Amino acid sequence: MKLLLNNRAFRHLWLAQIVSELGDGITRLVVIFLVAHLSSNPLALSVVVLAQVLPNMLLGTFVGPFIDRFRRSRIMVAADLYRAVIVLLLIVFQNELYGIYALVLLQGIGTVLFEPARTAIVPRVVGQGNITQAVSFSQATYMAMKLIGPALAGLLIPFGHFGWLFTFNSFTFVLSALFIFGMSRALSEDLTTAQQTAMTGQEEEQVVAKEPYWQSLKDGLRTIYRHDGLFALLILLVPIMLVMGVINTNLNAALLQSFRIPAEHFGFISSMIAAGSIMGALAAPSLLQRLRTNVMLLGAVGAIGLFCMLIVPLFHLYQESGVLSVYVWALGVGVSISCTNVPLSSLFITLMPDEMRGRGSGVFESVAQAGTVLGIGAGGLFASLFGVLTATAIAGLLLIIVAAVFPLLKYNQALRQSNETKLSGGGQAASSSG
Repeated sequence: MKLLLNNRAFRHLWLAQIVSELGDGITRLVVIFLVAHLSSNPLALSVVVLAQVLPNMLLGTFVGPFIDRFRRSRIMVAADLYRAVIVLLLIVFQNELYGIYALVLLQGIGTVLFEPARTAIVPRVVGQGNITQAVSFSQATYMAMKLIGPALAGLLIPFGHFGWLFTFNSFTFVLSALFIFGMSRALSEDLTTAQQTAMTGQEEEQVVAKEPYWQSLKDGLRTIYRHDGLFALLILLVPIMLVMGVINTNLNAALLQSFRIPAEHFGFISSMIAAGSIMGALAAPSLLQRLRTNVMLLGAVGAIGLFCMLIVPLFHLYQESGVLSVYVWALGVGVSISCTNVPLSSLFITLMPDEMRGRGSGVFESVAQAGTVLGIGAGGLFASLFGVLTATAIAGLLLIIVAAVFPLLKYNQALRQSNETKLSGGGQAASSSG
């Protein structure tokens, strides 16, 4: 909370996230509702999900050099304004299935530019010692908006004024762009003259292309590959996101078809996962003050795996004791996910050199989305072969094996050493400008 109170630039960045993700949450549900009514083919909704993740998966790595070449705040403003226009076009094409697909895909391209730039600018906004606190706020905000946005959409969809809902989302992107502009102004005003001169020189290094695009991309990939800590995080990211894809694919089917959770509890159980994620995100900085970074990360990874495996005995416990056990399980899943995401993202931002953070963030997003897509496919395949509960348990076993074997690899030592950077925020004091 002190970070929000004391850092004007971060407040602007945080407010930009709130408004844009609120509008996104509403639009995402409206798009799913429209597609479901325009087509009875069950694959239609899968195409929407694919259109949302495909740009990040295919383009994330390749936009990185542009993020590092130009001023990141300007890229964010341009991406927000671009997405505002795309969302407005949904008003025109709301009754055209393929038009919706195309616009969702185009909106995703704007997100590909925005997210790596936002990640890369965090250290400058909050300072090296406050990265974990900033990431925890971002994670908690994301999960909160994931709750609030669809809830509002559920209340508004029955009125049928979809054009107004798309207009509202477009306005949130414009408002986000204004907050990003305010963040940039706040950063400039907080700098002393000497700092401003030095920072201007640093920014100009990003603006002026010193090397060809492909060489810049190659340098970024080489940096990740040769840095044991960064490469270790990418190794961990693949199974984590794969299992998350399995959970996203199978969880609703498990609750509705296997457990046969009553309708009045289903929404609240899904919300309990989000509530647990918010709790985990807010608790992560304090936990990192007490635990080594690699210990907390691997422990949380193992916890996700354990909760996935527990879904099998949970089914029998639910039959005997009722729905309370499922609420507790859902809360634990949410806490474990955030306690994995916060140190994972914080470590990657911290370990990646500033001049290459755009490239690193792009690769991070691409690998994450690729793992998610593989998980969605594997989740469906294993569910059809072994059943939803067994498929989820198998995915959990994979994570437990990863958490148990990883400490035996040389890359674990790199993560242990990264604890010295004090991601908990207890490291060097840093100015709000970073």
